[in-house]
Amino acid sequence: GNNLKLTSGASSKNAALSIERDNHHLVSSHKGCPINDIFISENNSWLLLAGIPFIDGNNHAENLNLQPILNNLEDFINKRVDGHFCCLAYNNQSKTFYVASDCNSFIPVFYSRHGDLLIFSSNLEDLCHKVRPSISSDSFARVIQLGCPLPGETQFNGVYRLEANQLFKISTELKIDKKYYWKPSDEKEWNLSL
Repeated sequence: GNNLKLTSGASSKNAALSIERDNHHLVSSHKGCPINDIFISENNSWLLLAGIPFIDGNNHAENLNLQPILNNLEDFINKRVDGHFCCLAYNNQSKTFYVASDCNSFIPVFYSRHGDLLIFSSNLEDLCHKVRPSISSDSFARVIQLGCPLPGETQFNGVYRLEANQLFKISTELKIDKKYYWKPSDEKEWNLSL
């Protein structure tokens, strides 16, 4: 069957997060990392905001009903979550996994397909150790010339990065529906007179 694994952290030895979908294994630990995660779980559904997130200005989750949040995760992230974070969530009702980045992609989320696995990691080196990708000469040249690859890409073939404000909705067949939960055109024009 399809598998979904996620690791994040400074190294695989000190992974801050490890998720395996098939047996619903979830581990979160932060060996000395200055991170204030918010984790909510109910009825085998869960939401993790990893990094330094704030919900409605607070760095904790109190009195939140998870299912309405998961039913409209895009709106929740856009209107109620702020800070430096990546969002990982699983909706047990719809059997859907979500991954999202903050408005600056401060907590990076890299991903790659490897056989029948879809792997996510906040550490590019760890991900590359798992999937053993080849170097993309075009992206590598951009890194040398510009100092960074284009948004969404890395210097490796088949290894990608979520862009700022991006939300992935992943089905049980590991099909990824990509969208942006916020874009500049969503904002109203400022009417300023000096």
